[in-house]
Amino acid sequence: MAPDMATRTAPTTRDRKGGILSRLVSAARVVAFGYDATEDTGRRRSTPSALTAEDRVLPSAKRKKLIATARDVIRNYCTAAWMVRCHLDYVSRFSFQARTGNDALDDRIEELIGWASERRNFDVSQRFSRSKAMRISEARRVLDGDIGWAKLSSGGIQLIESDRIRTPERAALLGDYKPEDFTHGVLCNKWGRIEAVCICRRGQTGSGYEFERIIPARNFWLHVYWDSTYRVDQVRGISPLAPALNTLKDVYEGLDYAMAKAKVAQMFGLAIFRQNVQRQGEGWGTAQVGVDNPPEDEEAQSAGAGEQAGDTERYEVDPGAGPFKLELEDTDRAEFLSTNTPETQLLAAMAFATDLSLKALDIPYSFYDSSKVNYYGQKADIQKYENSAHSKREDNQGLLDDWARWRLQLLVLEGTLVLPGEITVDDLDWEWIPAAMPWVDKLRELKGDVLALDNNLDSEIRIARSRGQDAYEIAGERMDFEEWVRGERDRRKLPPMPAPGARAPVAESDTTKEDDNA
Repeated sequence: MAPDMATRTAPTTRDRKGGILSRLVSAARVVAFGYDATEDTGRRRSTPSALTAEDRVLPSAKRKKLIATARDVIRNYCTAAWMVRCHLDYVSRFSFQARTGNDALDDRIEELIGWASERRNFDVSQRFSRSKAMRISEARRVLDGDIGWAKLSSGGIQLIESDRIRTPERAALLGDYKPEDFTHGVLCNKWGRIEAVCICRRGQTGSGYEFERIIPARNFWLHVYWDSTYRVDQVRGISPLAPALNTLKDVYEGLDYAMAKAKVAQMFGLAIFRQNVQRQGEGWGTAQVGVDNPPEDEEAQSAGAGEQAGDTERYEVDPGAGPFKLELEDTDRAEFLSTNTPETQLLAAMAFATDLSLKALDIPYSFYDSSKVNYYGQKADIQKYENSAHSKREDNQGLLDDWARWRLQLLVLEGTLVLPGEITVDDLDWEWIPAAMPWVDKLRELKGDVLALDNNLDSEIRIARSRGQDAYEIAGERMDFEEWVRGERDRRKLPPMPAPGARAPVAESDTTKEDDNA
C-alpha cells in the first residue's frame, strides 16, 4: 500500500510544469481584463485613487512653494534661465498688420496701434512697452502658471503677478462674497466662466499681502498656461516647468559639487613616498605631501619616523613657483595625485538631465548644443518645435487680439479713429505675425522656397509669414523703390534697368557641390 500510495501522490515533473503553467495562464487571464497601471505591485509608488479638481491638487500653500521654487531656479541656474529666454524668443514676439483692404485705413490703424504700444501709453507704470510686457507676461505664465492684465479707463494696462491674485483671510473684506466662492482668488460661475478676481497688494516691506480690490471680469484678462495639465475645470494655471524643477535643481547642485571637488583636487598635487626599513620593513610609507604642509602632529610623526630611519631631510616643493626638479634618494619615489573632475559619467548624466528638462518646454537639445546634429537633424528639430510652439503662440495672439479690439474701441469713442461708413471695430481685420525661426542654411532654404513656388505648392504670402514678414509690405516697398529708381535714371538720362529675373542664377555645379559637402 505504501509504495502504491507514494506513486499516486508524488507529482511528476510533467505535473509540476503543468501546474505552474496553469497558474501563469490564470494570472494572465485575470490581467487581460484589466489595466496593469491600476495594480499595486510594490515595485513602485502606490497607484493614486483620488480624483479631484486640479486646483485642489495644488492648494494655496503648495502653490506658493511651487512658484517660489521656479523663481529660485531661474535666479541661480543659467541653463534654466536660458530655457525660458529661448522659449520667449519664439513664442512672445509679434508684429501687428492691419488687413481691412483699405490702404489708408490700414496705415492709420497700424499707426495708432504702434502709438498705443509705446511704454508711456501701454503700461500704467510707464516702464514696459507692449512687446516687452508681452514677453514678461509669457515669462510669468511659464514660471508662475498665470498673470493678470487689468484694464484701466485711461487705456493703460496694469500687469498683476500670479501670487497677488489670492483670497484674503478676512471674509469681511469681500463684501457680499464669501471666501469659499473663490478659487485661489478667482470667482467663477457654475459654468466655469470668470466673473471677478480678487487682487491683493504686497506689504510695505515687500512680503505679506493686503487686500486691494475686486476687479470684475470685463476689466480683467487672466493670461493662463493651460497646456501643463489639460484639465477642463482648471481655474488657475500651473507652470509647465513643474515636472522639471527637481531635475534642474539636481543638475545645478551636482555641478556645484563637481566644481567644489575640482577645487579640492587642485589643493593636493604631489605625494612623496619614502621607504622606512626600521618601522615598516620593506614596504613603502607616505613620508609627506609636498604641496600643503601637514598639521603639526603629522609633522612630528614624520620627523620622528625620519630620525628613526637615520635621515631627517625633507623635500621642499613649491609647484606655484614654476617648473621644479626633485633629487630623490634611491629608495624614495614621488607621485602626482590626480582625479578626473568632473567625472565623465557625471557629465553624461548632467547632459541627459538637461535634455529631460528641455522637454518641459518642448525645446530640442540641438538648440542647447548644436554640435550634436547636422543640418538635416537641426532642420527637423526646428520643424517639430514650430508645431509645438503654434498653440502657445495662439494663446498670446488671442490675448493681443482682445487688447487691440479694446484699445481701438477706446480710440473710436475718443474720436481719434474714424471708421468709414457703418464699419465697427468688430468688422476690422488684422493679424499678429509671430517672429520667424532663424535661418539654418539660407541658400538651401531659399532654393526650397523657390521650388515650392515654381510648382504651385506654396505662395509668397505664406513663405513671408513663416519668416515673420509681411508679403504685402515687401511688395509695396519694392514697388516704391523701383519707382524711385526709374525716376532717378530718367532724371540722369541713364538706360533702363534689366528685368528682375535677369540676374545670373547660381551655378548648378556650385549648389551640387555644397549639398555633397553637407
